[in-house]
Amino acid sequence: MDARGRDLTVSRVHQLSRSFVRVTLTGEELDGFSSPSPDDHVKVFFPDTEGRPSRDYTPRAWRPDARELDLDFVVHGDQGPATAWAARARPGDRLYVGGPRGTAALPADAGRVLLLADETALPAACRWIEEAPDPARITLLAWLADEEDRAYLDQVGAAHVTIRWISDPVAAMRDEGDLTASYVWARGEATELVPVRRYLRRELGLAPEQADVRGYWRRGTADADQRTALDPGEE
Repeated sequence: MDARGRDLTVSRVHQLSRSFVRVTLTGEELDGFSSPSPDDHVKVFFPDTEGRPSRDYTPRAWRPDARELDLDFVVHGDQGPATAWAARARPGDRLYVGGPRGTAALPADAGRVLLLADETALPAACRWIEEAPDPARITLLAWLADEEDRAYLDQVGAAHVTIRWISDPVAAMRDEGDLTASYVWARGEATELVPVRRYLRRELGLAPEQADVRGYWRRGTADADQRTALDPGEE
């Protein structure tokens, strides 16, 4: 996988739902770009007067022949450099993107697949659904700050996927029955996912390769690192 940095240009900006904005980037430097796993991420460097803050984003889609890369942003007000940039992005703007790098892949012997996602993880969840060899095996448990953003999933051909809109991830998992033969992928706000990981690892006894739980962001922290332990008291 070609993980070099790329200097790209915004070609299109599209409002997908109340909070989701898709920014399409283009440029000759996209030659060689690939993203084989739904959980791959690129590091996006945003222009800023105080440096170049960066955040990780899922490559939502890329079209090699057109040299185009789609990144989907959640825009809730002017809360940080990524949100501020995406809210104002226009064709012709420049953006530097590094990667991608991979963090998870579906185990070859996985039976049922359970995805848990807040709005920040929906782009990756969409890729899981689109790229799964058997989408009927997938159940998505999702929770959103704004119900209007359910429209974001209209873009996915999810007729054979079970989607549940939830408020309590652990309670929702209990309702799913026996998960011992499942692969569970969970992404969202780090502190909200601690009880999810504890339930899967301690109560159900799932092995680490069966329960991949990581925080995409942490409330009150400017730049959370997915490599940091989600629950320092348990590894």
